[in-house]
Amino acid sequence: MLSIDLASLCWKTALAIKSTRRWPIWMAAFQINTASAHLTILVPNWDIRLYYAMYTVWAMPSLLVMLIGTALDRRFDRKMAAATTREA
Repeated sequence: MLSIDLASLCWKTALAIKSTRRWPIWMAAFQINTASAHLTILVPNWDIRLYYAMYTVWAMPSLLVMLIGTALDRRFDRKMAAATTREA
């Protein structure tokens, strides 16, 4: 799971750097938190339930940011397309 999370982190970071929008930055930040949760396994006396909680807590905020960010991007693109056709 660590390798998949790190690959996802690299992809989301690259997307955030190239993007002109803000929501990919939030997605990359949530992925950093998810990937860093793997470090809790290195602590010998920690309960596995804590790892599970740290690993899964970022799923819902990530989905929410993706949903809101995509909706706002689509609305912005429609407004820009409408403004462009009015000008022409």
